[in-house]
Formats: sequence, C-alpha cells, structure tokens
Amino acid sequence: MKKAIVGNLLIFLLLFSFSSAFAQVQGKFWFGGLGAYLNYKEKDEGVVKDKDYGWLPGFEGGFLLSERNWILRIIGRWTGGNATYDGQTQGGIPVKFDNEHETIWSIELNYGYTIQGLISFTPYFGIGYRKWIRGKAQLVEAEDGSLVWDYEEVYKWGYVPIGMVIEKRISYLKIGIDGAVLLPFSMKMTAHQAEIGGSDTDYDLGWHVGAKCEIPIAFYVKPRTAFYIKPFYRYWNIKKSNLVLVESTITYEPHSITHFYGVSCGVIFEF
Repeated sequence: MKKAIVGNLLIFLLLFSFSSAFAQVQGKFWFGGLGAYLNYKEKDEGVVKDKDYGWLPGFEGGFLLSERNWILRIIGRWTGGNATYDGQTQGGIPVKFDNEHETIWSIELNYGYTIQGLISFTPYFGIGYRKWIRGKAQLVEAEDGSLVWDYEEVYKWGYVPIGMVIEKRISYLKIGIDGAVLLPFSMKMTAHQAEIGGSDTDYDLGWHVGAKCEIPIAFYVKPRTAFYIKPFYRYWNIKKSNLVLVESTITYEPHSITHFYGVSCGVIFEF
C-alpha cells in the first residue's frame, strides 16, 4: 500500500514538473519572401577581374523556443535566379551576359540568453552552413564574337556566428537589431568543368571573418500574430585560395568580396 502511494506520488510530481516546465516554454515561427541583391567581385593583385551582380528572389523561415530566458533559434534562407556576369576569359577577352545562374542558401542554429528590461539583450552563438551554386554549363558569347564555356562553381562552408539581438516593444510595434560576426571553417570551392570537357577541381579558400546585420520590425495585428519587414546584410571577404595544378597549368581562386543585402517580409505566429 505504501509502495503504491509513493509510486503514485512520484508519478504526480514528475507530471507536475513536466507540465510546469512546458508551461514556461514560449516560442514563435515565421516565414516570408525576400528580395536580395548580390554584389560579388573577384580581385587579382587589387584589380577586379570579374563580378556577378543582380537581384535574386527567395524565401526564408525560422523557429524559436524560449524557456527561462534561454533561447534556441533555427533560421533558413534560400535565394535563386539569374544575375549579370561581367568579366573575362582566361585569355583576357571581355565577357558579359545576364543569365548567370545563382542559387544561395543557408541554415543557422543559435543558442542564447535574454536579459530582460525596457530593452532586451540576447547574446548568442551557434553554427551555420552556407552553399552557393554559381553558374552553369552553357555557351556564352565573348566581346570578340567567339563562344566560350560558362561552368558551375560550388562554394560551401560552415561558420560560427557570435552575436547579439537587441529588441524593444512599444505597444503593437517591436523593433530590433541582430548583428553577428561569422567565423567560417572548411571553406571550399569546386569548379565543375568535367561536363564541358575538363576536370572537376577543388580549392581550399582563404579564411576571413564575415559579418551579418538585420533590422527586424514587427507590427502586431493580434496579441500573438504579426507582420514583419526585415532589412538584412551579409558580408564575406574570401582570401586567395591554394594553388592547384590542372592539366599542367597552375590555377587558383582569387580573392573575392561579397555584399549580399535586401529586404524580407512575412508573418510571425507566437505561442
């Protein structure tokens, strides 16, 4: 009889603890569309050799859980479309065309702690992954009228974000700023030239710190439902790669700088 009472009491305490902890969990998820401008330049000895630029449509989504001021956040973003390529062949012949295929996506996991007050501060860190598919196998016309091959390059790396979210709620409006340094690792680029008669080549990209900044603004139409607009900016500065021997020719990926910015808008649901 005593064992049954003790057992039932333990079960009750366990269920009570679980329900109490769950009651303190809050969260939200969001999704929306976006427009992003890609401004990418490759430089060799300080001289711009080629660049990709143009607007790309896309979408994003995210999910956040909060318990006792600790937060766990997952963010995903995808963009894709055609941009303008302005550069030259390996022989120095100028080439420019406006259907350079671009696909850029990223996913990021953050863990942080919120310091509550009139203005809330949430320092965080995490891990992320970025992949960029640049170009595709196609013949394009050079300035001298000759046809040259475009080909696919795949850039990919992981990174560790270390940042801070600052937010302020005023009635139905919440405005914030989310900034972080991005510490990359395993930075690689693969040039897929096998499909145009060459060979695929892997490059180890030079390391450099990146950065991001976002300004989320939410307009609450209900206590737990809001529409948001969010200007954003990403910066990557990639150093010159290692030297690779390709068919008796020394090749490398030059130093590059990427500015990636735009605006997203969508809806937020809190629970």
